[in-house]
Amino acid sequence: MTLAITGNLVLSQAATDEAHPNAPVFGYQNLLAEGELTASSETADGYAENALIGTTDFWTPETVPATLEVQLPAVRAADYAGIEAHTLGDAECSVYIEYHDGNDWVTAASGSTGDNRGLAFLFDEQSSDRWRLRVEGSAPPSIGVVHIGKALRGQRRLYQGHTPIRFGETVRLLVNESETGQLIGNSVIRYGAGTTIELDNLTPDWVRGPLEPFRKHFNQGLPFFWLWRPGKYPDEVAYCWRQGGELQRPIPAPAT
Repeated sequence: MTLAITGNLVLSQAATDEAHPNAPVFGYQNLLAEGELTASSETADGYAENALIGTTDFWTPETVPATLEVQLPAVRAADYAGIEAHTLGDAECSVYIEYHDGNDWVTAASGSTGDNRGLAFLFDEQSSDRWRLRVEGSAPPSIGVVHIGKALRGQRRLYQGHTPIRFGETVRLLVNESETGQLIGNSVIRYGAGTTIELDNLTPDWVRGPLEPFRKHFNQGLPFFWLWRPGKYPDEVAYCWRQGGELQRPIPAPAT
C-alpha cells in the first residue's frame, strides 16, 4: 500500500463512544460525489469538481468565505471529513464541516492548520441531505481533496509490527559524486511513504459486511484517509491509495 502526506486530526471526544478511540479508521466514502455539487465561487481553472477527483487538481474559490455544498437525493449519515493537498495554512484559513438540519446550517466539526498538511475530522454522526465545507480566512485557498462521509472503523486495534506512516518514508535520491568518491551533492527526485496494514482476528460477518465495500474501493486503487491510532497519535493521518502492480489484499482471507 502506498501512502502520501501526513496530517492533523481534529477528534471529537463523543465521536469515540461507539468504538475505542484508538481503533483504526478508513475514510473512503465521499458524499460530496454522490449528489449535486455547488460552490459559492470558482476560478477559471479551479473547478469545484476538482476537489472530488482525488488526483489533487484544485478547487480555488474566487473569494472567502467560500462553500462547497452537496444536495443529496436522500438523507445520509456522516461522521468524518478529510481535506488534503491544500493551501489552507498559507491562506490562514479555518474550515467548518456543516450539515443542514432543515432550518439552518449546523457545524459538525471545525478546525485550522498552521501549515498545508492534511486535515481530518472525526465527529458525532449526523444525518442530512445537505452537507458542505465552509472556508473562512484572509485569502482564497486551493483545495485538492475534500471528503465528507461515514467512516469505516476497524474491528480490532493495530498492535506491534505496524509501521506508522511517519516512519515509512520512501525517498529516491540522485547522488552526485566525484571521480574519487567525494560527495558533490544530491537531490530528491521522489518522496513519499508506504506501509502495510494488516487487520487480524476479524469475524467472518465483519469481513463480509462492513469491510466489503472498502475492500472493493481499495482494490480499484481509489484513495482514502487512513488514521491508524487516532486517539493516541492524532498527527499521523495519511491520504493514501493501493500500490500498483499485482493484486494485494488489505486483510487476510476470512475464516469460514
